[in-house]
Amino acid sequence: METTASLVEVQANADKMVKDAANAVFATGFHLTDQGPQPLQCNDASDRPTGKVLTSVNYWVDGIDKAANATYFDKLKTWFTTNGWHVEADKRPHDLFLNASRDDYLMSLEASTAGRLNIGASTPCVWRDGTPPASH
Repeated sequence: METTASLVEVQANADKMVKDAANAVFATGFHLTDQGPQPLQCNDASDRPTGKVLTSVNYWVDGIDKAANATYFDKLKTWFTTNGWHVEADKRPHDLFLNASRDDYLMSLEASTAGRLNIGASTPCVWRDGTPPASH
């Protein structure tokens, strides 16, 4: 088993990716309200725990004009394609949801039923401290 980045490192990477995207897409005056990290256990193809974990960072986007939501989705989709991301799903116009992947990270933008936007990213599966457990 090989070493990986640590959970702290991939969480910091995901956070930077989300903030870079937000700064490129949203109008001046927006702010991000952190929903806190959400660590999860990674499972193999047979749904057994691998010992690795992933996490996600998620933010509500506040201080923006909800009437411009469609524009924000368009801008993020353009940002994805110009920054090496592969768009995985664009469910508009029926569902305001867009996501893309790059380097085993997955970033998304979605709107709540009230039109509030959430931007976030999930990380690849890693060993918590970057080192696989010792074999017994």
